[in-house]
Amino acid sequence: MNVFLTVFDDLAGILDRTFLDDYTLIDKDLLEYVCSFLASFEEVIEGLSCDKKPTIYKVLPLRQYLINQCKIHPDDHDGIRQIKTFI
Repeated sequence: MNVFLTVFDDLAGILDRTFLDDYTLIDKDLLEYVCSFLASFEEVIEGLSCDKKPTIYKVLPLRQYLINQCKIHPDDHDGIRQIKTFI
């Protein structure tokens, strides 16, 4: 997930001019918040993606974990609030 943050600053030099305008509109702070927020979902996906043993018993606790992660907090970035509201 953090690959976006890792390559963010390097993209400006390799993007086609037509995409450069869109790239400059990206709020890097919001990107950091989104990557951090989505890390919870990545953890859950990895936790449920076991090939050798059943993971159905993990579904309800992990669902509740994600619901808790989607609660809106007063210090949340506006973009994160919109994502949490949508989810």
